[in-house]
This record gives sequence, structure tokens and C-alpha cells, in this order.
Amino acid sequence: MDHVNFARDALYFFGLIAEQQKFTFDATTDWTNLNDDYLANYNVVIWLNDFPKTDEQRASFERFIARGGAWLGCHVSGFNLPDAKWKWFTLFSRCLFSQQ
Repeated sequence: MDHVNFARDALYFFGLIAEQQKFTFDATTDWTNLNDDYLANYNVVIWLNDFPKTDEQRASFERFIARGGAWLGCHVSGFNLPDAKWKWFTLFSRCLFSQQ
């Protein structure tokens, strides 16, 4: 239930800030949107409680980051064990957290 409440609060917060700061914010739970065409319309991607499951989604996210896209991962979406199947993300997240 904590993850559901967190997501609900985060969606409310980002929607409110978007309205105040005049930027577009939208949300989806449809991971098929994690593709090159869809991501081309965004500067920042926020994952609240999940992460991509397919190789195609992962590759699109890697290209999004390589093109200068930004990412914020919360809860389980920012967690990755060293022996995870997505080696790029393990290195990416390790690099992010080592610079703190």
C-alpha cells in the first residue's frame, strides 16, 4: 500500500508543480510507450514503482539517456542488484550514486 500511496502523492505533486511552473506533465503505466518515437517528445522520464521489462524498452531508454534525456527513479525502479540482467542499468545507476 505504501507504494500505491507514494505514486498517488507523486502524481499529484508533479501535476501541481507542472501547472505552477507551466510545463507539461503526463503519466502512464503503459510500458510499451518506452520506445524511441514516444520518448522523443520528452526531456525527463520518472519511474515511480517499476522499470522496463523487455530488451526493446531497455534499449530505448538507453538511447534516450545517450541523447541527453534525464531520469528520476523512485522506490524499486531505482534499485538494481549487481547480478541483474540489465548490465547497462547497473553501471548507469552505480555511476549516478557514486557521484554523490
